[in-house]
Amino acid sequence: LLDAAALNRAFGARGGALFEVGRVFLSRPPEGVSREAVLRFRMTGEAPEGEESGRLMGVEELPRAGAVSFGTVRPAGWNVSEVRAGFFEMKGIVERLVPGAVFEPASEPFLHPGRSAIVRVRGEEAGWVGELHPEVAAGFDLEGWPVAAFELDLAACDPDPEPHFEPFVNVPAVDRDLAVVVDESVPVGEMLHAILSLRSPIMVECRVFDLYSGAQVPEGKKSVAFSFVFQGERTLTDAEVNKEIDRIAGRLEASFGARVRS
Repeated sequence: LLDAAALNRAFGARGGALFEVGRVFLSRPPEGVSREAVLRFRMTGEAPEGEESGRLMGVEELPRAGAVSFGTVRPAGWNVSEVRAGFFEMKGIVERLVPGAVFEPASEPFLHPGRSAIVRVRGEEAGWVGELHPEVAAGFDLEGWPVAAFELDLAACDPDPEPHFEPFVNVPAVDRDLAVVVDESVPVGEMLHAILSLRSPIMVECRVFDLYSGAQVPEGKKSVAFSFVFQGERTLTDAEVNKEIDRIAGRLEASFGARVRS
């Protein structure tokens, strides 16, 4: 996950979040088996009667859910501040994934002191959550970025939402802004709804990032600025993106009398 975060950074991402569900393999002495039996198995390959060879190898296979957030996980909008990766954001996700989770201070060497915790459920350790130690982040080419992560016992996770999957698109995205002038009485939420109702096949994000009324716009008017992200199954051309911007501007003009601000 950390390698994937570093790759996203190298491709110009401002931040993001990734998760993975899989199995980890831990080297642990098997319980209830003598040291002599383990040594004999490793030397001869002969397991005592009734023992599984996997246990004698001293390797435990465990299902785990892991996630990492890095950099800016939510960009700033006209009425909200930027959200960066951090302990409390990841702790909130763990609380949604693990019913009855209790958090205790952690002392893992790879986590930031004072910004990490052990996750327990009914007294049993179920994982950890915290910000990555800066030296560890630097080792993955993530220096200067806040990086937070968690790893949880999959059996302890019981999330409410129904899971769904969207295919990854491995082509560059295109960012565009559009500022329009409308009457002060026009609800911004209705403008957003009108844009989304167009169901653009290439628009993957739309948000308001600025709202202004003052000397630079006519009296009784306001300027509303939208930020868009466009992405397709192949690299988009300027003409394709411009066509969608024009279509959006046309819908805003027809529905709200919006005028594109130069």
